[in-house]
Amino acid sequence: MTYFKENNPNKEESQLDSETTIMIGGREYGKHIPHWFEDGNVGFLVGGTAFLVHRGVISRKSSVMKTLISSSSAKDFKDTVPPYEQPHGITLNGVPFIKLGPDDRAIDLAQVLDFIYPDSLPFSNTALSDLTVRDLMSFVRFTNKYLISDLKRWAVAKLEAIHLITPLDRWVMDALTERYLKNPDLCVDIIQFALDCRLPRFLPLAFYALATLDWSEQPEGASQCLERLSPANRCRLLEGRSALTKAVKVNDLDVYENVEADDRCPNGKVECNRVWSKLWPNPQERWVNLLLHPLEELELVTATAEREGWKGLCLECFQVLQAETRGFRDDLIGQLNIFFRLEQ
Repeated sequence: MTYFKENNPNKEESQLDSETTIMIGGREYGKHIPHWFEDGNVGFLVGGTAFLVHRGVISRKSSVMKTLISSSSAKDFKDTVPPYEQPHGITLNGVPFIKLGPDDRAIDLAQVLDFIYPDSLPFSNTALSDLTVRDLMSFVRFTNKYLISDLKRWAVAKLEAIHLITPLDRWVMDALTERYLKNPDLCVDIIQFALDCRLPRFLPLAFYALATLDWSEQPEGASQCLERLSPANRCRLLEGRSALTKAVKVNDLDVYENVEADDRCPNGKVECNRVWSKLWPNPQERWVNLLLHPLEELELVTATAEREGWKGLCLECFQVLQAETRGFRDDLIGQLNIFFRLEQ
């Protein structure tokens, strides 16, 4: 049998190669041409799209799909495969068709089928840079729901490499400022996604972004996205913001910049002390930035030091600058789970 790949896997469900339609169970569906095999022996209905595939192929990939297929011939569907949408005894020419859940997307099933049928990989016709974070999160949800572990790992790895950040990342400033802080709705999506799919490593920085966001710079009504969070998670935002601010105040008392300029260089070099006094020409502005966006401020100092070398500092002073700034940042980021009570 010839297997035809879909030309554009990112098309909307209503456009998924549905030029050919078919009546199934009294409703018209669009055939998903790349995954409509005339010798198929089981079908799936997702939204307005119909798939006809081979039960042996898909059963080997997903134990949940195998159970759904086995249940499709049962006479009593009550409590057969909760919490998935129950089969309804829909057949076409003797072939059972299983209706998937209302939250499932045809594009996600299509990508799974792209992978399990020969010579094809998920999103094989799309550059990784073209995939949206929401596309990948939806794909992870689908593979998580139907227990397709290898594909879930693949998609999670792509999310982590391209779109999302975790406390283990060496740098988080760019992702925070360019993606998270500009899109609070995405942060809420990330929180719900991470909770639903049991991926806790994506939670801390999404909570941090929402807690430190300057809502005055957001479009009117942007804060309404917080209503999609549970009351417990909204409390976590408030309590985490307070705990973070307290930690910044406590830790900042002991860092190098609070030492008198003349005492900062352990070797007593006058030139070093002059540089130290110029590092923060506006301490008040720096302090405000540290309180509002501590991770970004600390990473900015570290990145600038690595890039410019803070010319004029001796090696020991430079190493102290780097070590204490990075240590301050790492200590804060390592406590985000505690600040936002994410381990409870």
